[in-house]
Amino acid sequence: MALYGTPAVVTALALAWVALFAGIGYEPPRLDAEQIAGTYSDGKGGTLVLAPDGRATATRVDTFDFDDSFDSFKPQNHPCTGTGTWTYDPADGPYSQQVDVSVDACPVAMESWSVYGTREHPKLYVFIGDPDSWELYTLRHD
Repeated sequence: MALYGTPAVVTALALAWVALFAGIGYEPPRLDAEQIAGTYSDGKGGTLVLAPDGRATATRVDTFDFDDSFDSFKPQNHPCTGTGTWTYDPADGPYSQQVDVSVDACPVAMESWSVYGTREHPKLYVFIGDPDSWELYTLRHD
């Protein structure tokens, strides 16, 4: 009889390992405004500085919109450089917390940034184009 239980145990362990490796069960860190403040980078020269006093400074941060060209489903990139403000909304749970950034000098309004990563290394992201595509523009806390 023990022979029949062995495949079930092996299968359960394999599924648990796959779920862990794939990130199933991941939950974004619950942060506060003090933990959100800091310098974020896109790794390509774009930075967003969120000062503790609510000031924001963007340097070559990508913003995205759609134009009326032939391929109107492809988002267009517009670099943003300027100063403005930011606020943090903890919302009702880790998946709905947002960082709202407003920089008037940007050619396209900055979206609300969602939070993920870890408590030690938070990241901010926005969807590029259709959210179903899962294409993200990510800023990592330096």
